[in-house]
Amino acid sequence: MGRRMGPRKQWSQIQLENALKAINEGLSQRAASKEFKVIRRTLKRYLDNGLSEKRLGRPSILSVQEEREVSPSSNVQIL
Repeated sequence: MGRRMGPRKQWSQIQLENALKAINEGLSQRAASKEFKVIRRTLKRYLDNGLSEKRLGRPSILSVQEEREVSPSSNVQIL
């Protein structure tokens, strides 16, 4: 049997940014995780990779511009 996965993305962008800022100001990863309710492993990944925004799933192959050109609908919002 595979490992059970819990709910994903239970934190907001603001919570992540506040947690990363607190860590950079000297708060431990464990304390920031508890205070801002962001999983500690997630914080570590963002710190190690220098990321600042959350993304789920595989990385996109096309650039944002290419996706806009290929998109059949002008209503599609690309994040």
